[in-house]
Amino acid sequence: MYFKSVIVDVFSTFIPILTPISLSYHITAARPCGDREFRCANGQCISKSFVCDNDNDCSDGSDEVSCSKTNCSPHSFQCNNSVCVPALWICDGDIDCTDGSDEWPENLTDKCQTHEFQCVNGGCIHGNWKCDGKFDCQDHSDETNCSELFFLTF
Repeated sequence: MYFKSVIVDVFSTFIPILTPISLSYHITAARPCGDREFRCANGQCISKSFVCDNDNDCSDGSDEVSCSKTNCSPHSFQCNNSVCVPALWICDGDIDCTDGSDEWPENLTDKCQTHEFQCVNGGCIHGNWKCDGKFDCQDHSDETNCSELFFLTF
């Protein structure tokens, strides 16, 4: 039995030739992973620092399979990608979670203290800053529906 193969010379000329088919199979063992590497289920080697980092670095995702779920402290917020950030950072107008989940409206919680004013976007400011003539909430909600007028003097 023969099959057609192609040889390429330095001038990129294709010359078809007939070559006998070899029916032997060679099983090649995957290269051993180094001391600082993790072997994926598919045999791929990746850095151990990539294991359980919430990113599928193995093409089969096996570097994230056996990871324990993160439990954040009561004063923290768990991002959708399992990273913990301080609870004060939820809905403050700054994206602190790499997936942006700390700014998602569905994650808005009543987290302001009794002496604080909760801005419409979920941020908290001191209660004395409500209607003080200065925008303290990023959404400016601390200065809406205020009955007093403030005059700035220079």
